[in-house]
Amino acid sequence: MIEILNLTKVYGDKTAVDDISFDVRPGFVTGFLGPNGAGKSTTMRMVLGLDRPTSGRALVNGRPYVDAVAPMATLGALLDAKAVDKARSARNHLLAIGASIGVVVIAIDETLGRAGKLRLPPLAVGMGIYLPMALTLLIPVGAVVGHFYNRWALRQANPEFAERMGVLMATGFIVGESLFGVAFAGIVAGTDSDAPLALVGESHWAVPLAVLIFAGVIAGLYARLRGWASRPLS
Repeated sequence: MIEILNLTKVYGDKTAVDDISFDVRPGFVTGFLGPNGAGKSTTMRMVLGLDRPTSGRALVNGRPYVDAVAPMATLGALLDAKAVDKARSARNHLLAIGASIGVVVIAIDETLGRAGKLRLPPLAVGMGIYLPMALTLLIPVGAVVGHFYNRWALRQANPEFAERMGVLMATGFIVGESLFGVAFAGIVAGTDSDAPLALVGESHWAVPLAVLIFAGVIAGLYARLRGWASRPLS
């Protein structure tokens, strides 16, 4: 949510923005209209922290945009349409970006192949490009955890059983995440809030704390799993 609170900007003897207030709320399309020189661009520059207000405040999710933990993931903006090449259509622009990404991926893949190390899996690359980071980040985490668990399982008296227990745990995570996503969507719709389960506000320590809690829970579950998988079958 963007909050504009009594925002004013004065350049010398000219008032560019004069004590304006409004909110841009999640789930709503907000139009910001006015003639040339009305202060629209100046207001957006103050929201982005590019200009300092003479008085008043511009807040993004309750704090100045410059204080956001992940600014690029919080707010996107295009202040000047001239930044876009007029001779390039939106389709060609996306094709150019895709081709650039493809060239980089192919170069990395060929370098790794010639070094005799490994190849980039096409499915993983595609998922990394098209799926959001919140989903794709868990894939390498699961791969690393699964690698170390399988190495441990091979040293057990019954490695096949230990591996199957690991697969069962991973499957439970996947199904549980899907079910939680459905339940969370219902909670968001019912509460009309984009963060209904948030325990703390946005801060510099919230993300590291969440990562530590997540790692602790996963470590605890796999420690319990190893205890079950190492027991002899009766």
